[in-house]
Amino acid sequence: MNENEKIEYKKWLKDFGRCLSAHRNKLGLSQRQAAKQVGFHYKFYADIEYGRRPITTRTLFQVCKRFDLPVPYQSTVKFIT
Repeated sequence: MNENEKIEYKKWLKDFGRCLSAHRNKLGLSQRQAAKQVGFHYKFYADIEYGRRPITTRTLFQVCKRFDLPVPYQSTVKFIT
């Protein structure tokens, strides 16, 4: 990953975290409640919201499914196959 891609990825992590936080607030959940609902340790979940933790595709999928959010790239995969 080159330097520009690293910067873009870090920005994406922060943006995703902000969106996740906003959605959690709409649901009326605390970070601890949200972490429990997703099945993560509180610190792990908080780090995702603050954009401090890189996330895997599995983690992204799990968060989106638990909070009934659209799964990124799902339509792309269907289109490609």
